[in-house]
Amino acid sequence: RDNYYSSRSGPTPQKQIVGDDHDNAAIAIEIPGVELQIPPPNLNQPKIQIILPDYDHATLTTSSTISQPKTSYKPKNKGWILLLHACTHSALKFFSPSPNCPDCVGLSEELRIVRLVMEMGYIPIAISCADETRRCWAPPRDIPRIEYALNHPLLLSGLSFHGDDGGDAGRDFDGDGGGGKNEKRGGGGERPERIFSIGASSGGALAAELVTKQISQAAIVMVMSLSDPVVKQMRKSPKPTYFAPMPRDKGTLQRVQRNVEALRRHGDENGGKGTAKSCYILDNESCDSLPLTPNYLVQRVPQMTRE
Repeated sequence: RDNYYSSRSGPTPQKQIVGDDHDNAAIAIEIPGVELQIPPPNLNQPKIQIILPDYDHATLTTSSTISQPKTSYKPKNKGWILLLHACTHSALKFFSPSPNCPDCVGLSEELRIVRLVMEMGYIPIAISCADETRRCWAPPRDIPRIEYALNHPLLLSGLSFHGDDGGDAGRDFDGDGGGGKNEKRGGGGERPERIFSIGASSGGALAAELVTKQISQAAIVMVMSLSDPVVKQMRKSPKPTYFAPMPRDKGTLQRVQRNVEALRRHGDENGGKGTAKSCYILDNESCDSLPLTPNYLVQRVPQMTRE
């Protein structure tokens, strides 16, 4: 978090990157994606769109005015982090365009999140909701799709081969059994025990619900409050949950504060059982506005320089 919001106090000197010495997320970079299309459990629904990092082509490439190390990202696989978009968005927003994901967009903040996740040794997995019109999450429909996708051999085989085959990374897996672009690759990955979820807006609400369903072991809920039924479910099995509302959105901030108070109060009422009281964190500063400075742009726009 400290690195992510290093510009909160204003411009800071730009660090020169030399060799493997780099400041986490100090300079925006492109992170190419690999698109997977997983057949849904219900054939009447759209395919499950998942975007993964293309580890074979992701390097620490920075702006042209700074020395460019060629250290490739390699997955350490401490676990998976599910990235859940806000309404009107999709998984395509988290990764840069590439031959394996020509429709990827790579928005600035989303790319920064992906880079930090990767540098911490986790594998980011961006998922799109089933709603192709409003592009908002609907838990009764989307949670079974996510659970199904996380156990699907197309995802597991795709992850198991990242960085291992000399540059022929992801494909647009659609399970059609054909060759070329839609070739299904062999191998056997395993779903890790450690899975976390990060979401904003409706994606934040879904991140919390994945915790209640035991799909995720912890969640970051950004700019979103939770409904009373979800809070009630969270009380039954407390898991680490980090709330980050926007301070200027007074209504949502107040509702999030009530959510956290209710969750912590439940811990008090149960004698502080386990981590029921301490595992809920309220951060009402990180999603505040930031000054528009050269440092802000360099950190968020790939190929942007101070010049």
